[in-house]
Amino acid sequence: MSRLVFDGAYTNDVAIEDLRTTAIRRLSADSLNNCPVNYSATALKLFAAQSCGKCVPCRVGIMQMARIIDRILDGEGHVGDLELLEQTANTVYSMSDCVIGTEAGRITLAGLTAYRADYENHLEKNGCVGIFRPVPCMAFCPAHVSVPTYIAMVKNGRYEDAMR
Repeated sequence: MSRLVFDGAYTNDVAIEDLRTTAIRRLSADSLNNCPVNYSATALKLFAAQSCGKCVPCRVGIMQMARIIDRILDGEGHVGDLELLEQTANTVYSMSDCVIGTEAGRITLAGLTAYRADYENHLEKNGCVGIFRPVPCMAFCPAHVSVPTYIAMVKNGRYEDAMR
């Protein structure tokens, strides 16, 4: 009888690890003012890609939650979608066999609770509640200077305005 030998990481494992580190790097460098509804949709799609597909709540439920949020983001959502999303998230959270499904449900429920106004505003006005998306050099500037505005003013010869 021969021994079981692992030759190292599979190509898929390396690709998934690269995707994971890229996603973490982008989220950590991203502005904190981005749409939480959009973040939820992105997170659910990442969870769906990681699902093994063995249990129905995880396999079907995560994609159903992502479709509901995509519908809301596309401006095609209905008031009943929030209740359906909450019910689906509860089912996925309580019935999944693995941590991928339970975490997808938990994160969706937490997002619905914390950002309910954003979800409702997307349904009513097809947009977020006062989300302002500054470029990184504005959002993370330690001097709180709008660098693009400063450069534009200098370019137009408005030096005093740029200094203000």
